[in-house]
Amino acid sequence: MVAYSGGKILRGPQCAGVLAGRRDLVRAAWLNSAPHHSFGRAMKTGKEEIIGMLTALDVYFHKRNIAAEYRQWESWYAHITAEITRVPGVKTRVIPAAGASPFPVLEIGWDSSRTGITAGELYKLLLDGEPRIMSHAAGEGSSFILRPVAMKPDDYKLVASRLREIFAWAPKSRSAPAQVSMSANLTGQWDMDVDFVRGTSRHSLMLQLRGGRLTGSHHGTSAHGDLEGTLSGDRVRFRSTLPVDGVRLVYRFEGTVTGDRMAGAVDLGEYGAATWKAWRHA
Repeated sequence: MVAYSGGKILRGPQCAGVLAGRRDLVRAAWLNSAPHHSFGRAMKTGKEEIIGMLTALDVYFHKRNIAAEYRQWESWYAHITAEITRVPGVKTRVIPAAGASPFPVLEIGWDSSRTGITAGELYKLLLDGEPRIMSHAAGEGSSFILRPVAMKPDDYKLVASRLREIFAWAPKSRSAPAQVSMSANLTGQWDMDVDFVRGTSRHSLMLQLRGGRLTGSHHGTSAHGDLEGTLSGDRVRFRSTLPVDGVRLVYRFEGTVTGDRMAGAVDLGEYGAATWKAWRHA
């Protein structure tokens, strides 16, 4: 059996999907779902979603031309590329449909020595600008992937114009880092409290500091992962990724070091924000 999302490339209801495969296996799944009184009843799909899913399948198989849609999206990429590569150091490449991605995507990258902006900063500028544009740009890198399926016709022109504007007005290079404080040696074990929207969780950090570069591990309540970051003056920044139940939780910490204590804010991406404080383990 194969399970397909109702959204994404099928353009059907986000809360529905398709289960396809051998008749006896699909029927066994049906016997354990609504309207029968089994564990799947609590996760039943509404009548409206079922009709929406059937309509999406009918349109997909009988009215849509996927190859033509690919060509249309690639023409959008060509327009965006022509606009943003007018800024020196900006480049793009089309990545064909492959693997889990059922459509071509556009990789947008830039020379960080000529355009002093990170992907995370670009994300914020796009989201806070006019018009507001959601993107997959994130982190400290200098590239991100643009996907076409959420864009309506002519949206690509707005995206191209806004990206070119941001790249053109970005600093030509990133500011030189502040002098590393040799008195702040973060190497060792740290205890940490993370204050979420509701509740506080005790975590721990194992840190190694060499020449302003921070590496180590972040241990949460039920998972642990690697971390990396920087220390400049009394300002510390680091990022960690913790695998939990098939997903990867990304923590982006920023804060200030004062002796054997650190504190600041943590960006949890789609899960919001929190604050943190850490102290050297006794």
